[in-house]
Amino acid sequence: MFAASNHHGVSTGNMPNDQTPVTASTGTSTPASLRGEEPEIQQDQSVTFGLVCPGFLSALCQLLCNLLTLAAEDVQPLLCKEDLLQSLLRLIDVDSLMNKDKKTRKSHLHLACTLDMYANILKLTLQCLIHDSTDDTAMQQQIVVDKALMHRLVKVFNTKIQDLDEVSCHGAWKQTFLLLTALLQQRDVSALCPLLTALSINWEELTDVICECIKSTDLSVYITSLHFFSALLSKSVRLPGRETGHMKITIKSVIDRPLNKGAASDMSAARTSGAMLATLLLSEHDKHLNHLMSPEKTAAVQALRCLVGVSNTAKHTALAGGLMETLVEQLKDLHTQLTLQGLDKKSSSSKRHTLLMELKETFNLLNCLVFQSDEAKMAAVDNHLSSVVFNLWAWCQLEKSVLDALLSLLCSFTANNSAGSTSMVYCPAVDGSIVHQKTHTNNCLAHSIVKLASEEQVRMASNLRIPRLTFQLLCNMAIAGECRNVMLKTNFLQGFLSLPAIKKNIKQQRIRQSLWLNLLVCLSISSDAQQALLKLKDSVDMLLEFSTSSLASQQEAAMLVIRNLCFHPANKSKLLSHEKLLDHVTEVLSASAGIHSQHIVISAIWALACNNQKGKATLKRRVLGTLQDFENQLPHNHYNVNILKDLQNVIALLSK
Repeated sequence: MFAASNHHGVSTGNMPNDQTPVTASTGTSTPASLRGEEPEIQQDQSVTFGLVCPGFLSALCQLLCNLLTLAAEDVQPLLCKEDLLQSLLRLIDVDSLMNKDKKTRKSHLHLACTLDMYANILKLTLQCLIHDSTDDTAMQQQIVVDKALMHRLVKVFNTKIQDLDEVSCHGAWKQTFLLLTALLQQRDVSALCPLLTALSINWEELTDVICECIKSTDLSVYITSLHFFSALLSKSVRLPGRETGHMKITIKSVIDRPLNKGAASDMSAARTSGAMLATLLLSEHDKHLNHLMSPEKTAAVQALRCLVGVSNTAKHTALAGGLMETLVEQLKDLHTQLTLQGLDKKSSSSKRHTLLMELKETFNLLNCLVFQSDEAKMAAVDNHLSSVVFNLWAWCQLEKSVLDALLSLLCSFTANNSAGSTSMVYCPAVDGSIVHQKTHTNNCLAHSIVKLASEEQVRMASNLRIPRLTFQLLCNMAIAGECRNVMLKTNFLQGFLSLPAIKKNIKQQRIRQSLWLNLLVCLSISSDAQQALLKLKDSVDMLLEFSTSSLASQQEAAMLVIRNLCFHPANKSKLLSHEKLLDHVTEVLSASAGIHSQHIVISAIWALACNNQKGKATLKRRVLGTLQDFENQLPHNHYNVNILKDLQNVIALLSK
């Protein structure tokens, strides 16, 4: 008889005495031998039965894996035609295998052999998915939508080490992790609902298994489990929820759910799977801190990054465990190593590249840590993240991917965080470990970002991600007065005047125009920027030109900037004296423009008329009639409640 082998080949040996035969047939029922019963032999001549042992099926699966490797084009269609793979997958039944009745419980040797059979079946399934040449991976789609199969696969994690041989459990877990990771690559996200349902039902068992794998000395199981966990959390952002009554169960809600169901009111972070996994991964991160780009460190950092990006309790646990302090110190250490590499003439470029990739991974982890977390953002401010990043700025520009990661981090750090934005201007002087009084300097991170934006808008290469991130970062920084001063007191805004005419229908130019208009919308909210923008020569003419753009987004952005300029008292007379502005206003109200653009125009007229007696007379003469006609033509329904209310207020104000 054939016995299972750990190699791709097949070895021969004697069948163990405890190795109970398995009934193989073309039917769909669970084999009786796996349920601890005698196989029932039917008289149907169309069905052929044979008694085989788990070791034989393991060897058969290994043989088929070898054949797939050598001649996939010939073997793959035959497997699909004979439905052999589905027949083998039906043999996976952990509930029967782990029967708690001691009288029917098989010996540990039999259980180990059966688990090894499961592992080889899953390995064969994965090989079939890899070599599947059908359109849109039909085999993968067929497997992932099978609800019963998904539940049986996840049930493999219910095998515990204290019950079975550790090597057998790890082999079955590893192959299950590999197969589920491959299934998560399914393009149709909605098709993953059966897998999501199975994982959410068995979430605590899955968490226990991942914890065991993290603690394991088996490196392959360690890395495989973390890769699956990372893939699951990365996909969870787009995974649909599982409807349960009036609740929607998602991976995010499950991972932050208390482990002790009897104490649902106690939402302590220590009682969630997210917090438990964060504690373990934080320990692994610290353990491999000095190992540059090692496989185990890469897997642990990736899993920790995905975890803190999804789970609030994990993020809180990581911050309490000092992750922010550790990462900032790691950035300082990487800066020192990069500086030494630059001074060493004999240093290789590969060593520098490794350090830059390590820097990129650290930025990515920090990005997930500060994302939508006020607690993490304040911790970053307290640890002077801006100053450390400024010291690394020159190194980051050597590699586009590193600069991309840094800008993404700064976008998350400055989002709705005025303290974080301000810290990019006031860079504290650091003398060793002692931080002195903050000083305002012309050479700071904010100036570097403004300079980068000016350079990027000039070259505007085919890769538009860096310009997009840079301008998005400037939009976030615009909420802080100090950052606005950096933009307003330099020649940065002159770049807006250098934009090409909107008639040039070039994609890169349109993107450049949109980036500038969105930035001006954010800047023009403040009174200091409102005055500075109006002082730019021909700025109003350019905004009026963009308000007639064929792109609705550019139209609305340009009108928003003009509307914001109307709020400043010193700007009102200048805007009213502009020969084209009021003509454009009446044109927008008279034409079939979008209702949102028309609402913006009405609010601009209101701003010009408020506390401006002379301007009110001009508006009454030029636009009051148009406003009244617009009111008569506008449908009075619940969709237009807000615009009708504002319109009536403006008409009443001008009619006085």
